[in-house]
Amino acid sequence: MLSSTTRPIGRTIGRSSVFSYTSGLLSLTGALLITSGNPAFAQVGATYVGPKTTPYQFNGDLRTLPKTPPGSARGEGAEFAKNPGAPVVPPRPAGPPDPLWQKHSPGASPAGLAGVTPTQFTNPSPNFEGQGGVNPPDDNGAVGPNHYIQIVNFTYQVFDKQGNSLAGPTDPKAFWSSAPATDQCRNLDRGDPYVNYDHLADRWVISFFSNENLSDPGNAPGLKVECIAVSKGPNPVTDGWYVYTFLLGFKNDYPKIAVWPDGYYSISQRGYDGTSSLDAVVFDRANMLNGNPAGFQRPASEFPSEHDVIALPSDLTGPPPPVGSPNYYARSYDGSLYSDGSPRIEIFQFHVDWGIPANSTFGLVQNLAPATFRSDICNGSGLNQYCIPQPGTSNKLDALSIWPMGPLQYRNFGSYETLLFTHTVNTDGAGLAGIRWYELRRTPPGSGSWFIQQQGTFAPADSTTSSTTSIHRWTGSIAMDKAGSPHCRPAGHGPVRRNDHAGSPRRGWHCSVRIRPDSLG
Repeated sequence: MLSSTTRPIGRTIGRSSVFSYTSGLLSLTGALLITSGNPAFAQVGATYVGPKTTPYQFNGDLRTLPKTPPGSARGEGAEFAKNPGAPVVPPRPAGPPDPLWQKHSPGASPAGLAGVTPTQFTNPSPNFEGQGGVNPPDDNGAVGPNHYIQIVNFTYQVFDKQGNSLAGPTDPKAFWSSAPATDQCRNLDRGDPYVNYDHLADRWVISFFSNENLSDPGNAPGLKVECIAVSKGPNPVTDGWYVYTFLLGFKNDYPKIAVWPDGYYSISQRGYDGTSSLDAVVFDRANMLNGNPAGFQRPASEFPSEHDVIALPSDLTGPPPPVGSPNYYARSYDGSLYSDGSPRIEIFQFHVDWGIPANSTFGLVQNLAPATFRSDICNGSGLNQYCIPQPGTSNKLDALSIWPMGPLQYRNFGSYETLLFTHTVNTDGAGLAGIRWYELRRTPPGSGSWFIQQQGTFAPADSTTSSTTSIHRWTGSIAMDKAGSPHCRPAGHGPVRRNDHAGSPRRGWHCSVRIRPDSLG
């Protein structure tokens, strides 16, 4: 059952009115017991430790669960309807084009000429139909040695590596079938699902959020619960799952979770458009992998000048970082849009100490100056950047250009370490969406300062016979393979032509690849 026991010495992370916007770290000291709703929290200075939650278990075979038919949006759609996202900053006039605008394909130099495409990228295989989800679908997926799991609002589906469906589509709240009838995660999957493959343990992690108050399932402020399921073994279909219902005590919209050796790190936001604050949280990975009671830690007032621009937690791929490495959070931030500095990349560090929570730290450690960029596409700084046209309708799509797009991929190459991510920018200064991408690097791993190894804005010409770009590309995703070559990860949107008409490209996925030793940028 769910436990509300408090650790003798704890720390959770609540709100604080003072935070130093410097390269120093916020140290979490002091102690006070407080309560927030149902759970009890141990406060250490300006931070909290969440109560340990005892997991339930799903011991069945996912193939036996009933399939969930496509349905209408619950909660998510209602929330968007209630929150029109009036911009804090109005749209800006047209300006100069992005200084890194790449009008050619990787490996080519003149505009309109195609680069050399590796044979393995000419015909993607396997190539199979996934789930559609509701509006918004919030689609994402993770791949392991033998399985691929796709998740959308409000179902997951498990495939083998050839694209054959093994289980689902099913609502992940079915994992909580052994929980009490009053359990939030058993009753209500509000959406924003996420799936990770934890390659260090050969396990799977599926998460979504729910409402603290089940009597008001459509009320956005009711969000205060994170539902996390961890597979008991490498086979997500038959090995069973440990499932946790974490009562957070704060609204946790737009959560993103990342794998790190000492925890599952996440970011979430309490509101939009500068109305509230962001929250970095780390969940106790070691205990969750073993099905033990597990808690979480959360620092306070971590993000100055935030305007609800999330910072992504670093998600490990490949060899682990040096022992004791903190998790890195990074975000692109358009200071010109918010009139609080230049466009920049902010890097934070979250060091967790599960044994002595007072030793945990979080803080801004570095600002990097990338080539200038514009985050507003057509609607200033508002949530609803409905700027992307689509064929056959006057309804436009959200560019989601204020936020960085996950994952923030981390790799340790031995002599150096990297962070990669993307965000959507105003490519031509007049509303054409393109993908800005970065490789951040630090040498050697675990010491020194991060620097921008390479960066670019991807918005190539419409064809090999044209120097004109009219195709929008947005919500991109990027990762680097073990050879050091950056690749895109399709995120589910783009490209679509600016002035859409019959015969124009349809909304869909588009991939690009750079092969070493291509030139940087």
